[in-house]
Amino acid sequence: MTLAPLPPGIARAPTPALANGFITFGVFNRISKISNEAVEVWSRILERVPGSRLLIKDTALDAQLVRDNLLARFAACR
Repeated sequence: MTLAPLPPGIARAPTPALANGFITFGVFNRISKISNEAVEVWSRILERVPGSRLLIKDTALDAQLVRDNLLARFAACR
């Protein structure tokens, strides 16, 4: 993969994964749109990338029941 050139005067920032020691994947979609197939795919990706994390951002996750349900869906993929 090649990276597109940056405009003059702008430096490329270092990859956060190098400093953190792990890769963070992110999902910024409503929980209601996360299918069981998506949960299964993300679970496989996380298993294949050691130490990786998945950040899921949705205000619905403020509710404990919603968080527990989503975690259970991921746990079922183990």
